[in-house]
Amino acid sequence: MRAQDLLVACKLAVSPGRAFTLQALGRELRLSISDVHGALVRNRESRLCLRREVAAANGQHDGESRGIADAAASYRRPRQRHVDHVDRISLFEFLVFGVGHVFPAERSALATGMPTALSDNSANSRSHAIVWPTVDGQISGESLEPLHKSVPFAASVDRKLYDLLSAVDAIRLGDRKLRRVAGLRIAELLALPRGLPAVMALQGGYPKASENE
Repeated sequence: MRAQDLLVACKLAVSPGRAFTLQALGRELRLSISDVHGALVRNRESRLCLRREVAAANGQHDGESRGIADAAASYRRPRQRHVDHVDRISLFEFLVFGVGHVFPAERSALATGMPTALSDNSANSRSHAIVWPTVDGQISGESLEPLHKSVPFAASVDRKLYDLLSAVDAIRLGDRKLRRVAGLRIAELLALPRGLPAVMALQGGYPKASENE
């Protein structure tokens, strides 16, 4: 798995009902078409995404105003196209229980940028914000390298994607105090039922960290 694979999966997960083209996904995520295509292929292989066939809506009866022969010639069966859907439960489980091991993150030097790791959340009691460093950033805090270099741009044009990636960063940092809050926020953003066992485990809370952790 590559970082852009997870970025693509997160974008699809917070955009239910949208049928993206490769070009549209690439434009909104600032990824090349080949990067988007490769990410979708790998996400299907890892079972984060499922590919479904849907009928295309155009061109079934496009000859109504012409002669019968022309209309018959232009009649087409509904074309099939493939749409990738995220398995939200699998994505949730990976984000909460796996991403911190595959894509760990650490705080670094002070910088200005976009707040992340739930720095704008009321449950966060840090004295300093954590930010993705950006050229036009206005918030000062400890810097954190984003999951992928295009994350700040992609998050700036999609609030739900920003909220999801911010929560993911709290988990990437291994912050035990925020892990439960971040996990429940991810479940909310993915519209998962509270009765899901993995969500219920978070609602019960994690064991308190020892003094030595």
